[in-house]
Amino acid sequence: PAAGEELSGVFQEMLKFECHFINGTERVRNVLRKIYNREQYVHFDSDVGVFVGDTPYGEKFAKKWNSDQEWLEYARSLVDTCCPQNYKLYTPFSVERREMPPDTVRSKILVGVGGFVLGLVFLALGLGFYLWEKIKGGSSAVLSPPCPQSCPVSSHYDSSHSQSDTSLSE
Repeated sequence: PAAGEELSGVFQEMLKFECHFINGTERVRNVLRKIYNREQYVHFDSDVGVFVGDTPYGEKFAKKWNSDQEWLEYARSLVDTCCPQNYKLYTPFSVERREMPPDTVRSKILVGVGGFVLGLVFLALGLGFYLWEKIKGGSSAVLSPPCPQSCPVSSHYDSSHSQSDTSLSE
């Protein structure tokens, strides 16, 4: 939509394909989920072997897909065709990254502590400069007179005193 326009509606259709690996690739489970607007309406679980409707709308799909033997065999084969390849492809990034060598952990801790200490140093410096300026600026304001000599009130005050002083002396 253009800037400032409101959406009249948002609809989301999602297919989730999950491979669950138990003890490496010893036991593999495949789960396919069809979701519409955050509600799962039908799913396929390789352990069950058929599509299962999760809502009345999904039951219609499950009945149709379970009656199509070619589609059902394709869904059942995904556990043997897609999941093992995904395991080989993603294992270096997901499973093996969980364990960090002790050197890496130690260096991350040192970097974190160093960053914290550096942050404290800059905080202290900033606070020191702020207080220095506040004290420096505040002391000059305290020492300055409340009304300068060119103030009309003070000149009037001085001239009235000088007249009264001269009248008394006469």
